[in-house]
Amino acid sequence: QRAGLARMIARVLRRSMPRAAVAMQPSRGMASHSMEALPFAVRAVDAEHIYESWCRKSTPMLRPPPITAMYTYFLPFWVFEAELTTRVGGAVYHKFADGAAMQVYGGHTFRRRMTEVLKSDASRAVPFSASMMDGMDNRVDIDEWSVFERTALDLIREQVLQEEAEIHYDQHPNQEVEVSYTRLTSRRVLMPAHIVEYEHGGATFRLFVNGVSGDAFGIEQRSLVGEAWSAVSAVGRSLKQLEQRFGPQSIMTGGLLLLRVVGSLAARLLLSPPFFVAAVVGTFFYGSWLKRHAKQQQDASYSEWAETRA
Repeated sequence: QRAGLARMIARVLRRSMPRAAVAMQPSRGMASHSMEALPFAVRAVDAEHIYESWCRKSTPMLRPPPITAMYTYFLPFWVFEAELTTRVGGAVYHKFADGAAMQVYGGHTFRRRMTEVLKSDASRAVPFSASMMDGMDNRVDIDEWSVFERTALDLIREQVLQEEAEIHYDQHPNQEVEVSYTRLTSRRVLMPAHIVEYEHGGATFRLFVNGVSGDAFGIEQRSLVGEAWSAVSAVGRSLKQLEQRFGPQSIMTGGLLLLRVVGSLAARLLLSPPFFVAAVVGTFFYGSWLKRHAKQQQDASYSEWAETRA
């Protein structure tokens, strides 16, 4: 088993060797591009709890949908550091750039937007070894390196240019921004991740959990029952504030009046056959809309971040 694992790692390393060199000044780490990795600090069982917590905080669902699959990965990231010189409106600014803004996902298996949450402090990375895949409560796979170094650097340049334009826009509106790089270095770092899959509205969704910090990112969902419960909770909070301000008697008076109005209206509507039919048909179409909306939301979020192979 250990020999098979070693062969798999060697195969991944061979595929990950860049075919094109980036024009940079000679600096440490540029010749060998040795593989580094951040060790797992979050286990698969912890990721399940994080998923449940994320559902309660980020969705109106009363209970999290069952997990249909759980994957544990080392995902490849290109990590850059550089001295930046920004020229805009006749002014010149200098700064050292590193951190999340200088990291980019080096694979094509997953959408880049979903992997943003996996960016971590690369200064804590250590040389990768097969032992880092042992002792986990879930099988650990290594995602394939498929983004070349030059492609990754182009993505970083585009991102940095946009950020610099936003930073200096107030002082230099509508001015052309130029960013140059010196002392540019690159590293290949494997970031640990747990990927939770679940179904909602007939579509499969994923929650990405950072294997170091436990931070999570996913697409928020909608739930008819959950939204109704949220509305009831909001009414309850409003009544509580009313009681604190005007006393318990105001709650009793207001509650009785509200029940009288709502009860009268509900009785009239429920006794009306056209309304009953309309309610049934409306519920059916709303469920169908939820399913389509979930798929459209997924496609819209992903299409903006789709990338092509180099």
